Amino acid sequence: MRHLALIISASTPRATDGAVENQARDLVVAIYMAALGVALVVGPPLPIALALLVLAAALAALSPVAATAVVAASTPFIFHPVLIGGAQFTLLELSLLAGGFGLAVRLAAATLSHRLTALLRVLIGDWPTSAAAVFLITLGSLSLLTVADRRHLPESVRDLRVVIVEPIVALVLARWSLRHGGARTLVIGLLGAGSVVALVALVQVLTGRGEVIGNGVGRATGPYPHPNNLALYLERVGLFAAALVLVDRRWRRVVIPIALLVAAGLAATLSRGAMLAVIAGGALLLGMTRPARGWRWLGLAAVLVVLLFAATAGDRLFSTGTSGTTSSRELIWRASLQMVRDHPVFGVGLDQFLYQYAPRYVDPAGWPERYTSHPHNLILDVWLRLGLAGLVLLAGVVYICIRDIRRLRGAAERSDQRRLAVAGAALLVGGATHGLVDNAFFLPDLAVLTWIAVALIEPVPSGTPPLTGTAG
Repeated sequence: MRHLALIISASTPRATDGAVENQARDLVVAIYMAALGVALVVGPPLPIALALLVLAAALAALSPVAATAVVAASTPFIFHPVLIGGAQFTLLELSLLAGGFGLAVRLAAATLSHRLTALLRVLIGDWPTSAAAVFLITLGSLSLLTVADRRHLPESVRDLRVVIVEPIVALVLARWSLRHGGARTLVIGLLGAGSVVALVALVQVLTGRGEVIGNGVGRATGPYPHPNNLALYLERVGLFAAALVLVDRRWRRVVIPIALLVAAGLAATLSRGAMLAVIAGGALLLGMTRPARGWRWLGLAAVLVVLLFAATAGDRLFSTGTSGTTSSRELIWRASLQMVRDHPVFGVGLDQFLYQYAPRYVDPAGWPERYTSHPHNLILDVWLRLGLAGLVLLAGVVYICIRDIRRLRGAAERSDQRRLAVAGAALLVGGATHGLVDNAFFLPDLAVLTWIAVALIEPVPSGTPPLTGTAG
């Protein structure tokens, strides 16, 4: 990871000595925080675990930028819990808590030094986006009053915490990092973890270990329990890396190998939804960057991918996933629409789909997918979790994102902010496209990646420090 940082620093415009020192410090702090996370995974005794947590919080206060990078790096490990004194957490959750503590310390220091207004301007960022985040927390909290089955209220409370409230900390941390010279450190955290996960996926396929066998072919899972979860993660990282390759030659020497590695790991998932995501994200990138003959290359690549998929895993490509001719997705969507008819105003509540679907709505032909926990469609998912008000919020967020992406076309072509914003836009569009046939947001890793991308594409409020300012 340190080698990656050195290559990136050498490939980008020369910064001031102070900025270089701060970036080196942030990277070192991030490495220390990551090492603390590994130590927690080992499962030390409670006193040692608490001491490690305190040290991580102190490091986050020293460098919120480093904490942001660790948040980005810990997103794919949400299904590997860390036990601390009988309580169960994830590395992502612990890194978000540490980063939140670090920002709280910075707020306190800014209050004492009379710089609170300037710091709040950075953390609040673009006010429509912040208003949407507050509205999401409000809707999620109110949804606890109308859950369809009160016996499963604890599941809804947990979903509110880990999918809605905590990931918004990633939005605030990303804003801090981008305004305080932490863009490179954030990129290192995101691409470094993506590279490791992709490599694990390839090893699984090559060794025949750890993959799910479906339709006669092996599919990699990486650190996830299912290949589709892995695909939802790798497609976002892959599109982010591909965007950096297209928008900035300075990144290419190190990012091209990463993009190819992530693409290979994504191919090992054999995810059909990922193909849609990559095509949509690639189309956005071509529209933003306009490379010569780009559309021809995208079309050719899409055809080749489909042909290769059909040749190596044709049963997987055309499988319905059910015992009949109707696809499992269509059966789930039909059941979800029936659920909407029964709960049109408030939906069924956060993380309540499974407890309604299996006992009441599953079609006999879709029995193999009876344990699905979401409708496999972003619009239906929002409606059933947050009700009609959630659809209003979704429409508002889509409008904000479209506004910000359209604004990028008129931004300075070679600005660092635009380059990273284009990468964030590709991540968002790819994830949203796959979310039309799978999950888009309501998992902790997807929520965190979404908020980081939103921070990347939003406009910089006037009066905030520049993107390449000193780190902190």
